[in-house]
Amino acid sequence: MIVEKLEDAPALQEAVLTPYHVLTIVIEQTPVAKIITSGSGQNWDKQWVGATA
Repeated sequence: MIVEKLEDAPALQEAVLTPYHVLTIVIEQTPVAKIITSGSGQNWDKQWVGATA
């Protein structure tokens, strides 16, 4: 296994941090609880409605 610092590889850093930030925004701003994406581009999102009063 080869381990690289993200700061030393700008293209790798961009490839890792862009989806991380997108998913962080989606999780924080919507009721999505889980997101699973396949290698073929199919997505599965699990919605969480939360407790009702």
